[in-house]
Amino acid sequence: MQEQTPGKNTEVVVVIGAGGIGMAIARRQGFGRHILLADFNETLLATAAKELEVASYNVSSRKVDVSSRDSVRALADEAASLGSVMQVINTAGVSPNMAPPDRILAVDLYGSAVIFEEFERVIAPGGAGLIVSSMAGHMSSPLPPEQERDLAFAPADGVRNVLQALGFRTVRRALMTSIGVTNRTGDYNRTTEAHDWKRRSERLVRASGMPYTIVRPGWFDYNARDQHRLVLLQGDRRQAGDSSDGVVARHQIVQVLVHSLNSSEALRKTFELIASKGPAQEDFDAVFAPLEADPQDTLDGCMTWRTWRWRRNRSAYATISMLCAPATLQAPTASQGCLKPIEWALCKKTQTNEPKQGV
Repeated sequence: MQEQTPGKNTEVVVVIGAGGIGMAIARRQGFGRHILLADFNETLLATAAKELEVASYNVSSRKVDVSSRDSVRALADEAASLGSVMQVINTAGVSPNMAPPDRILAVDLYGSAVIFEEFERVIAPGGAGLIVSSMAGHMSSPLPPEQERDLAFAPADGVRNVLQALGFRTVRRALMTSIGVTNRTGDYNRTTEAHDWKRRSERLVRASGMPYTIVRPGWFDYNARDQHRLVLLQGDRRQAGDSSDGVVARHQIVQVLVHSLNSSEALRKTFELIASKGPAQEDFDAVFAPLEADPQDTLDGCMTWRTWRWRRNRSAYATISMLCAPATLQAPTASQGCLKPIEWALCKKTQTNEPKQGV
């Protein structure tokens, strides 16, 4: 690494994360400045620093663990000793395929907050900080402004203490989408793509490995006065795009979402929620119990044509075989595992092994 005498006239760029994005930023922003490159991986860090040195950049390197305040503080102090800290860029981060949930929270959440807090002490007037994140931070619904402010100004160690108190326990999730969410070709989805995004959110929840329940409510607050009884359907077969698909009150949706979080009978289940005439049920475990859980080996909900398993429908297939010419219909292969759309349509028509209904 090149020698450079520290001084107040030296502008320092701190790049945390020596991967592809960090190196691209270092090359772009580091010309004529001193680069302080930091990473947790010492081998990667040494290689990256050598590349910058060969390219005639002034560079120093330091190992850092962004989940440790002491480590980040030492990095900030070294940056200040090199000159005026003008830019701090954090590209460090881990994802679910790289680390368990506790490490993701420690690096991506706590680490980002600690970097801002520690470099606030040393950043020069006119300096700037940048956190490189991902679109995942914008995939959920926006929080109310007061909650956004609380999160922005909450001390990082306070957030860490809460997480440690929780013990990084597995979080039970209840996701609400909508009835008809699997309808891709309707006018509503063609103009808004709302069903596409909701369906993606369902798949992300199923792929997360976290325990979940996915509720697809019908049309809000169109209930008649005597429609208190909850009806849970599977297969997402009601796709008229109006209240004829089914109606449900908002307070009924809340009841189901809340009770699903504490019911083992609702675990890993996806269903449509509507209301019918009759008294309200009190035993929600009994309401959830008849439903079938989503298959373990798919990202789609139970009872849609994509997950309508051949092993569950031998009798349905026998019925279909008598209705279709042999050249038209072939038995699903082991790799397919599911009936084709035409077969699913005929399953519905013949009413063989119809999707279950919880009452």
